[in-house]
Amino acid sequence: MHIAEAPYWSEGQRQFLAEQLPADARWTTVVDQLNESLHEDAVKRQTGL
Repeated sequence: MHIAEAPYWSEGQRQFLAEQLPADARWTTVVDQLNESLHEDAVKRQTGL
């Protein structure tokens, strides 16, 4: 799942992320790290690790 499609964002947050992430602003590195961490946690839950 793309970070902007996560269910916990408000519509405004979702739209902002969807528009701004492709622009590759300086802060997007932090969002990318958050996305990686969330995916890692999800995989751990699914695999029981």
